[in-house]
Amino acid sequence: MTESLLEQCDPEIRGDASEIEQELEGLGSARLFFVDLERLALERPPPPKPTLGGRMGEPMGVVFRGLPAMLGLRRSRRTLAA
Repeated sequence: MTESLLEQCDPEIRGDASEIEQELEGLGSARLFFVDLERLALERPPPPKPTLGGRMGEPMGVVFRGLPAMLGLRRSRRTLAA
């Protein structure tokens, strides 16, 4: 990030920033700052436990949407496109 952006950050982030001198094509040399975001990242919450309705509902929805085509009551989308 640039120095002007670093000045707008919290003091904790400014203290952890590492300065480098970077040659930017067409702009010349610039002072840039990097912060290790791994240390600032929050821990991810555990994924929600799947419910019986959720585990059964998705596969059954796929089956019921395809059932008319499998029974020959409706032409499949693949044959309609051809």
